[in-house]
Amino acid sequence: MNPVLLKPKEVELKDLDGVTHTYTIHRLPALLGREIGYQFIGANMPRVGDYELSVELNSKLMAHVTKKIGDLEQPLNTPELIENHVPDWELLSSLEDAMLDYNTSFLAQGKDSIFSTICERSLMWLITQMSRELSGPSSDQEKQHSTS
Repeated sequence: MNPVLLKPKEVELKDLDGVTHTYTIHRLPALLGREIGYQFIGANMPRVGDYELSVELNSKLMAHVTKKIGDLEQPLNTPELIENHVPDWELLSSLEDAMLDYNTSFLAQGKDSIFSTICERSLMWLITQMSRELSGPSSDQEKQHSTS
């Protein structure tokens, strides 16, 4: 089944070699947008994320990205089409960023990429966990200070 392709927008992105590639990104239908919006950041957080869910959400996003092949706008809706038309993982990440930017207001233009957001939130989570481990339960020293 082909995805519903809404409000096409052409984007040009560079791969690791500096070569520019042109794709058409599309708005997500409402329920799919909600599904991806609520799950994407959590699924992609290092160490606590869910890689299988991340792959599933990427597939749903990429099905709404098309590449002109001859006269046809082909949705990148299979792993083979993605591998054949997206030359490296950073370009794939840039396509995700473009889709999220186009389909959400909370990752609007000018804000950090989704990867930066994930890294920032992961770092904050890690710092919180470390500070909890280091502080431990209240110690005898704290009790001594409170009596003086």
